[in-house]
Order: sequence, then C-alpha cells, then structure tokens
Amino acid sequence: MRTILAFIFLLIFLTQCFNDRNNDLELKINSISKAIDDTLKELSWNAKFHKLSLSLENNTDSTIHFWMYTCSWDDNFITNYQNVIFLGPLECPRNFPKLFDIEVNSRMNFDGLLAIDDTFDLNKMIKIGFIYIDEDEESRIIEISPFPPGDSVALKKHNTHDRIIWSEPFMIK
Repeated sequence: MRTILAFIFLLIFLTQCFNDRNNDLELKINSISKAIDDTLKELSWNAKFHKLSLSLENNTDSTIHFWMYTCSWDDNFITNYQNVIFLGPLECPRNFPKLFDIEVNSRMNFDGLLAIDDTFDLNKMIKIGFIYIDEDEESRIIEISPFPPGDSVALKKHNTHDRIIWSEPFMIK
C-alpha cells in the first residue's frame, strides 16, 4: 500500500513539474479587433482581416534566446487552420536572421494581422502557435527561396509541431 501511495505522489509531482515547464514561455493574445479594409487593398486575397496583438512571455528564472527574422518574424507563427494566417509587417527595410532575447519575467509584443479566408467557419476555435527556434539551431532558420524543398528549421518544426508554444483558443466574433 505504501508503494502505491508513493507512486501516486511521485506521479502527481512529476505531472506538476511537467506542467510548470510548459508554462515557462507563454503566448498570450492581448487584443483582437476588426481591421480597416481600406488599409489592406494591396493584399488581393478574399479574406477578413483582424488586428492581432500577441505577447511572448518569459516566466522562467533565466533569459530565453531564440531565432527569428527581423522583418518576416511572422514566419515563426502558425495557426491551427490552414485558412487562417498571422501576417507581420507588410514593409520592412532589411530582413535578416537575428537572435532575440526575452529577459526574466518580461515579454515581447507582436502586432500584425490575422487573415481569415472567407470560407472559414467563424464558429471554430483558433489557436496561434509560436515556433521556438533555439539559439543552437541557427542555420537555415527560415527558407525564403526556393520554397520548398523545405529543409529550414522553421518549416520542419511547423510540419512536425516540434517546439510550438500555443496560445489559448479563441473565436472571432
């Protein structure tokens, strides 16, 4: 009986440790609002656009380092549906890979557009995922050209859902 109780307590302890570790880096939705359609004329896609503000929060006791591009940082984000896309800045002077840091108990904000295809059922729950590319995975972070064959770190993680930090699900109303 003591062995069974010890095993149960160990299992509860390990489960709690695992859950705490998953909360080390959190992706939070700050705000969602309808975008003004006039500002999106250059995007010729039958979609509804919403302004989306996200935060990547570091809840650990050490600085977190990860790779992204300076302009096309939205390549590090995915959604749980193919016809919903998170878009970053439309214009950018210079795009290059950079190692970003989030200090202890700090956050990094991302403002962009959530493009939702007109055929998408708005009664579905949407999740945004951040593709975490560790500082040791610097080579070929995001493959810009040619696209595919797909040997970039971001694309492999996207396809396998490896090291994705997901937001809480939400609906567009």
